[in-house]
Amino acid sequence: SSPESQPIAMTAPVITAEQSTDDESGHARKLVTMQFVLPSDYTMENVPRPTDPRVSVKEAPVRKYGVVTFSGVADDAVVQTMVQKIRKSLEDGGYQVTGDYVLGRYNPPWTLPFLRTNEVMLPVA
Repeated sequence: SSPESQPIAMTAPVITAEQSTDDESGHARKLVTMQFVLPSDYTMENVPRPTDPRVSVKEAPVRKYGVVTFSGVADDAVVQTMVQKIRKSLEDGGYQVTGDYVLGRYNPPWTLPFLRTNEVMLPVA
């Protein structure tokens, strides 16, 4: 069984993925999911149980990504520009993009924009 709940130090990157959907009245909604990378000393057997029912612990399979790193604020316009840049570079290099991008952020929100490190990651085959 899982150990009792306990705090885990914040890790980086915090990975976000967006999904567009319509609500009951047909209005577009953007759903954002966050992934936190657990420190390497945790396994599925010894990770503390989440105390928030919206949080789940899952083991992700090994995946291969094409990545572009950039600094500054990762707003929608910048992220879309980076997605286009990495997609073109990957396709020009003979890689097949196999899914949607995810965004990795490496710094706390109060970090000055020019000191921030962000990554757009596209899964490839």
